[in-house]
Amino acid sequence: MFKVTNIISAMQPLYYVSKVFGLAPYSYLELLSNSYIIKGPSVPFIVWTITVTVFVVAGYVHNIFYFFRENEYHIASSSIVIIFEKTWLFAFSVTILLLGITRNRLKMQDIFRHIIEIESSLLKNQARIILKKEFWSLSFQVLFVSGFHVCMFYSYVKIHQEKEKSASYFSYTIASFINTIGVIQFLFLLKILRMSCRRIGDDLEHAEINYFAANKAFIVRHIHGQIPEYQQSRKLYNLRYLHFKLHELAGLINSYYGFLMLMETTHNFVMFVGLAHSIQMTLEKQSGTNLVIHDICLLLFYSGKLTVILKTSQLTHNEPKEMLVTVHQLLLCPSISSACQAQLRLFAAQIVDNEFEFTACGIFPLDLSTLHSIVAAAATYIIILYQLKIT
Repeated sequence: MFKVTNIISAMQPLYYVSKVFGLAPYSYLELLSNSYIIKGPSVPFIVWTITVTVFVVAGYVHNIFYFFRENEYHIASSSIVIIFEKTWLFAFSVTILLLGITRNRLKMQDIFRHIIEIESSLLKNQARIILKKEFWSLSFQVLFVSGFHVCMFYSYVKIHQEKEKSASYFSYTIASFINTIGVIQFLFLLKILRMSCRRIGDDLEHAEINYFAANKAFIVRHIHGQIPEYQQSRKLYNLRYLHFKLHELAGLINSYYGFLMLMETTHNFVMFVGLAHSIQMTLEKQSGTNLVIHDICLLLFYSGKLTVILKTSQLTHNEPKEMLVTVHQLLLCPSISSACQAQLRLFAAQIVDNEFEFTACGIFPLDLSTLHSIVAAAATYIIILYQLKIT
């Protein structure tokens, strides 16, 4: 266990919701000194997570049995898409719950340990202001996804007005909400990475002014006898160390969420295809306007979620490149000392060799090129499903 101050305050909206749904593999104890103690998974937490997992599995079994009982209303192509989509959705929920208390149960502590060290070194006095903004941002995200899922469930119940269908969709909604909270956790950690990278870049830009000051000190060295060369070199070394800690943090985040993002991107792809196909069929029948609106809202939601995941990963991956530009600008400055120049060259090589990589379990990168491939593949499958229907 270890102490942490501002990060828990910022994460409280997300933490409490994650705790309710078994997604927070840690707990904290507030101290009188406005700090906290982070602890690993406890027995009550493990029992509660297993309980939520059993509920999700039971919901999946109920969904599948109900679907096969009503299968006469679906053509073969639609059945395959629906079964695969439901299986992948519930599998994501079960996986993120079970990994939190097994393989990943200690990784979250390592993630927080890195975040706290970076926060204390980089954010300093600005930590409370920055993380307060994150508190309100997370509050809005949690409220938005909660309201969205409640509205979708309510509209579904109003459309179908069948108790068994409502029960089936309720478990489906819970699984979808669990998945979305896991995505918000991933996006929040990526945002912390980006903020820290920007802070290192700001410190480098301020260091450029200090180098010119050092040059002036060199001119009057016979009067004052002080050259701040060691301090500047030491500062660059500290920034290199913090960048390496960010690289380790990125690796931990990718290790924790890599497989989950593989399932999430795959599920969103199938949802996009399935919902587009469902909307197309409903429009052809010229019936069920409310159902079309419901499916369109879900289509926009899943498309937006996938886009945000890949866009945020791309931005976080590219953030160190801005630091690299600043480092090269400093290397072109004629006023730097040889010791600082050596540190800057090492820094440039470190940024190039230690990129932030976010992948779906190493199978494909989480970036905008993947989004382009997903959109192209989805369009192809929608056309194939339409051709299967008319033949």
